[in-house]
Amino acid sequence: LVVGVVNVYHYGNYNKINSNSSGAKQVMQQVLERASPGEAIIAGTPWVYYDAVFYATKQNNVWFIDQEKYEFGSLEMLRTQDLNKIKDKKAFIRDQATFWYVGQPGEGSLEAPVDGLEVLQSLRQNDPSTGKPSYQAIQYRVISE
Repeated sequence: LVVGVVNVYHYGNYNKINSNSSGAKQVMQQVLERASPGEAIIAGTPWVYYDAVFYATKQNNVWFIDQEKYEFGSLEMLRTQDLNKIKDKKAFIRDQATFWYVGQPGEGSLEAPVDGLEVLQSLRQNDPSTGKPSYQAIQYRVISE
């Protein structure tokens, strides 16, 4: 058990089935190095939230956007609990001057969660095991509703 915990801490979460690791640790480290105190980090999906929330700090919390449908039982705790859940995406984002949006677009690029945002910077993190694109984090400034 100790060896497993040390490996997850060092390498991040590794999936033996598809032979890749998430890259969440690495992208969150990059975001936290650049984020201002109090700047929100929004996970693009509940799955990204599960990976990223472990790296949240008191200064920079990780949030996720409520889903209309939670298809899998492993998402039940997110469906039934409100901790770090964004129920009104537009209102939450409107209250931020800037924020980070983190997701797994693969070879593509993340789409902004709402309109009226300006990209300030974008970070990419390849899968540490395969070298293929995995995570992207974009810092946005809210410019209009």
